[in-house]
Amino acid sequence: MRDRGGDRVSAAQLLKQPGVRLEQLVADRQVALSIDELTRAIDISSVETTVKYDGYLKQEQARAERARREERRRIPGDFPFARVPGLSREVVHRLSQVRPETLGQASRIPGVTPAAVAVLGVFLGRLSEVRLQPDATDDSCRNPAAHS
Repeated sequence: MRDRGGDRVSAAQLLKQPGVRLEQLVADRQVALSIDELTRAIDISSVETTVKYDGYLKQEQARAERARREERRRIPGDFPFARVPGLSREVVHRLSQVRPETLGQASRIPGVTPAAVAVLGVFLGRLSEVRLQPDATDDSCRNPAAHS
């Protein structure tokens, strides 16, 4: 197949261009599909949607997987919420009362905002990085905020 500029491209690449419709490519015999006439419209629409939005779907799947990982991220039982910079007193109070085991649990506590959970997640990430360093014996390993 050739695009509007005359360059050779795959049918999938051509379909990703605005205004290009699979129905028209099939009608112009640029693309041959073996599909049942009873489900033709829905099959063409499904194929076109899959091809056109493949990149977006992959991004969304990756985003959902990151969210699932964050949901399961563990919070140490003795975690000092008051030492996390950026958390309001109310959020610190609620987290200290409930003592969530994961970020997912923390996100479901009334009054704990998504921004607070994000700050907590960043702090936990820095804390784990500092604890993984073999020479983390100074005071900075107890306060990851000192590294930023």
